[in-house]
Amino acid sequence: MGQKKFTLLKGCEGFGDRLQCLLQAIEYSEVTGRTLVVDWRDEHWCHEDGKGFDNYFEIEGMETMKIEDFIKVFRERGMECMPAPWSESWHHKNEISKCYKREYMEEGKNESWRKIINGEQKDFGEEIVIHTGTGARSCNADYCRRLRLKEYIIQEIRTHARQKLINKGEYACMHLRGGSKHFCGARTNNMKAHIEMIKKWPTLTSYLDYLEKKFRETSEISDENRLLIVSDVEKLAESMKRRYSHAEIIEHSCSSYFEETGIHMIRENIGVAKEKIIKETIRDFNLMLNSKVIISDGSSLYSNMAKRIQRKGITLVELPENTKNQK
Repeated sequence: MGQKKFTLLKGCEGFGDRLQCLLQAIEYSEVTGRTLVVDWRDEHWCHEDGKGFDNYFEIEGMETMKIEDFIKVFRERGMECMPAPWSESWHHKNEISKCYKREYMEEGKNESWRKIINGEQKDFGEEIVIHTGTGARSCNADYCRRLRLKEYIIQEIRTHARQKLINKGEYACMHLRGGSKHFCGARTNNMKAHIEMIKKWPTLTSYLDYLEKKFRETSEISDENRLLIVSDVEKLAESMKRRYSHAEIIEHSCSSYFEETGIHMIRENIGVAKEKIIKETIRDFNLMLNSKVIISDGSSLYSNMAKRIQRKGITLVELPENTKNQK
């Protein structure tokens, strides 16, 4: 046990960011023979103890360890960490601010991970290598095959599909990302990206026109296909539905409580459990994976990652081909 080495992945921001970093951490851990520990106890992901990564996912085909078990075994050992500033606080559960500080990333702002994966650089010598979940990252979508949802979530997703009569490959899924749009009240520290968004879509009408054009130009769909809309902003989904009366909005518990840059920023005081928000986020991601085609504006890692993974033929939960006949 004492000779093992570990990858400790911290978490920041939304599901798309996390998934990118997770897939890279899985590949890196496999290449280096490290045990992977995922620490998503930050406030962007959970508001309750015991509701981190391991409450939703398992990783197959490699050695992993739950963060709570890892802390119990190694907290008092004085583990050698890379980057070194984490040595005193790697076990703390909500260190989002540190994850953006340069001294808490490896020298290349996490560039070395890809080089090690590619065999261009030797692995770090420290017992624990910590990825902040920020900075540079690249990932291989094939590693999503290693992810398995907990059985209770699988059953909830299948029940939802059965109730809504949603069949695999028989619908288009449109993702409307309100978290970066000024006409939805978005706020961001990235002013360059904010200005680019305003130039591209100065008004709500111009944004809806853009998505409608993409939808009509998609050769994979016809008028017979259902259109499901997923969005982090309720009024954005309703605006698109007014253009397509047959469209169906997949309700999300907190889309009417939008804050700042996305639903991951939702605070504890809105009366909706974070666990419910995360389960619905995973459900909607899986709806995109099971769709015939994903329509999006290209600005969201959430739907961009869904497109990448869908092209590999991967789903988190494969929905039935004909739910209408399910009893």
